[in-house]
Amino acid sequence: MSRAVTGPGEGGAPPARPSAIPGYEDWPAFQSAARPRPGELAGWLGVPLGAPADLRAGRHWCHAGLDATEYTWSVGFGPRARGVLLRPAAPGTARLPGILALHCHGGRKFRGLEKLVESGPDNADFSGYEGQALANYLAARGAAVFVPDAFTWGSRRFALDRDCPLRAAAHRDAERARALAAGEEWTAERDYDAAAAEHEHTVAKVAGLLGTSFAGLVAYDDLLALEVFASLGVASSISTCGFSGGGGRALVLAALDARVRAASVACMMTTFESLLPAYTDAHSWLLQTPHLARHAEWPQLAARADAGREPRFDLQVLQGLADPLFPEAGMRAAERILRDGWPRAGRRLDVRWYAGGHVMTREMQSAAGDFLLGT
Repeated sequence: MSRAVTGPGEGGAPPARPSAIPGYEDWPAFQSAARPRPGELAGWLGVPLGAPADLRAGRHWCHAGLDATEYTWSVGFGPRARGVLLRPAAPGTARLPGILALHCHGGRKFRGLEKLVESGPDNADFSGYEGQALANYLAARGAAVFVPDAFTWGSRRFALDRDCPLRAAAHRDAERARALAAGEEWTAERDYDAAAAEHEHTVAKVAGLLGTSFAGLVAYDDLLALEVFASLGVASSISTCGFSGGGGRALVLAALDARVRAASVACMMTTFESLLPAYTDAHSWLLQTPHLARHAEWPQLAARADAGREPRFDLQVLQGLADPLFPEAGMRAAERILRDGWPRAGRRLDVRWYAGGHVMTREMQSAAGDFLLGT
């Protein structure tokens, strides 16, 4: 719950406002000391340069033929990050194809990696896509799958339950009152997610003040998660995949780091131009970084790699014809841009259309596995 703010302070001064970045008070100092990551796209997003520190192995478990280990590490500011490594049980010492699976935005931030990872039959935290845990599914197909929490999700969430900023608290309180009046159950998780929905705007403002962006900090966390994954020595190669905001994260990460050989993007491909005038309201700060559209269209950004302007990774795009978050004309225009760049650069491009909406069905998950695992 937020700290009460009532009455004037001493001497008639206004009351102290709660922190706008609770749990991240060390963020400004980190940002002022950090060097920018080299590269064109990294510069546009404001991605800082850094490395994971103090990597620790946590709990270990086995479930449904899979071996799982939880890891935590420091990213230099805010709370420690967390990720889970999934592999077929008794994997031995042989390296497996590696997949960095990135969770979606979904308007829910209390949990992150639980959207992709099922840890057991009593795992109440798991949500999944069409009832299936994408990470478990890919690991069962013979991959080493690493799933991290993103900046502002799960282990990397802000302490809004401790010291909630005023705008976020007002939004949370209104949502709680509406839900209770409708007879709905209101949980601590719903309480947090309601505050976080409004707080993302504040985080984006702070990021802008500090010379970075919301998407740039998400990319920073993802890059460090990639470093952790590579350091574990379990992957023979590394690909990325994700749905919705996770698909956007997968695309950006593949463009930023040459170690990524392939990316599968589900329901996150359009042109910036097509978002106006009606569709900007459908998306978060993950897609709409200020000034980014001045440099290139969204599908062109994937080719803006640190090493040059040509695509250097294989790309799969899974689109929903009835996706309410993107106009079909924008998705079709994005496909034309991709088809002009990827085959010309000698890279694989697989664009598939489905009748559904903004969902990652089991059929789409199967297609992603086929593409990333080469079957």
